[in-house]
Amino acid sequence: HWLEGPPASVKPRIDPGLLPRPLEPRRPRQLSGTLVLAATQAQLHAHGLAVLQQRADAQAVRAGFSRAQVWPLHDPPRAALAAAADGRTVLAFIGAADELAPAAWRPLEAVLAWRPDLLLCSDEELLWCTEPRRLGQRQFAAAPTPFRLLSRGHLPGLVALPAERLAALDLQPRYGSLHALLRDLGLQWLEQGGVIEVL
Repeated sequence: HWLEGPPASVKPRIDPGLLPRPLEPRRPRQLSGTLVLAATQAQLHAHGLAVLQQRADAQAVRAGFSRAQVWPLHDPPRAALAAAADGRTVLAFIGAADELAPAAWRPLEAVLAWRPDLLLCSDEELLWCTEPRRLGQRQFAAAPTPFRLLSRGHLPGLVALPAERLAALDLQPRYGSLHALLRDLGLQWLEQGGVIEVL
């Protein structure tokens, strides 16, 4: 009789939610990179907006970004930021004198396409000398903390983050330098539970 199994009244019912489901392949997001050249008021007076925009465009082409903008640090453009907050745009910040490595957007996009919630920075996407090469241990090996952001900056090199997350942060009316802008963004990012990683 045991071959017949239990009567219908005591047969266990299997919850359909517990049955294994076929896994759907996970695909990376398609991102668009915008290079932001952050310029102080003194740099804008010395070079002019047109010259800085040309420099930003040239750096964007060299590094593989789809667009380039100049942001005056004494008046960050909130309208441009709101327009870029479309869920696909990533902003990467450089200073007026920074030189980007060729194809610098590619390694940033490779990480942010899978993890779009990161604030990602990379010391190796900027050229610090005419013949760049890696020597010894990286300068910023430890994890960013609020104390490190306050004391040393600790957002090395090229800093990239999603435009939609940046639009949710509280930008100050003016900043004295790119370092001050990035430090403020990093502190607010950590305060909201965001993750900062060094590539």
